[in-house]
Amino acid sequence: LEPWNTSVRKNRPVASTLSSPTKAKKFLSETVQSLGGKSTKLDTYTSSIVVPKATAPSSYTSAWEPYIAANLHLFTVPLAIFLRRARELDFSPRDFHKSLSYVQKVFRVYTPEIVQVLNRLLSPQSRHGPLNDIITQHERILGEFCPPSGLSLSSCEQDMHNLLEEIYLQHQKKVRELDIIDRFAQRIEGLLGQ
Repeated sequence: LEPWNTSVRKNRPVASTLSSPTKAKKFLSETVQSLGGKSTKLDTYTSSIVVPKATAPSSYTSAWEPYIAANLHLFTVPLAIFLRRARELDFSPRDFHKSLSYVQKVFRVYTPEIVQVLNRLLSPQSRHGPLNDIITQHERILGEFCPPSGLSLSSCEQDMHNLLEEIYLQHQKKVRELDIIDRFAQRIEGLLGQ
């Protein structure tokens, strides 16, 4: 959902001798021949997407607004579903941090800038804006699976409130159950950033 926050990392470094497709082809051919014509996983040049941590800041810029418009309902509908279902996560002391991590990963996508863009694109005034053609095409592609018009992020407010309330109440319950040594250890961990 947030390609502006991903980075592509080569699994095998590319030597400077691979600066052109011809040189790269020659290098790969020689490598395969030196292994007796057999290719191994070490011979392949693959990329992997590195997704940032849940607490890492977003690197979103307004240049990505057309991307959001082209995928508008893929930003809004899964969020609404997640907010409804996230209260089913286990926020007991045993799994609190794991469940909270899931919530943080979703919330990190929806920075104030992105929420503002989504609200603007979902508003009736956007039907006359520069991205109207992109939104119309997106809805045409979704066809019968397109959500009804009039969808807004404000319809998710109550579910968001309920989720945050559940997290807070479970955290408070956990804190009350800690004895003095556990509380002291927790504060030290918090100060050390662990």
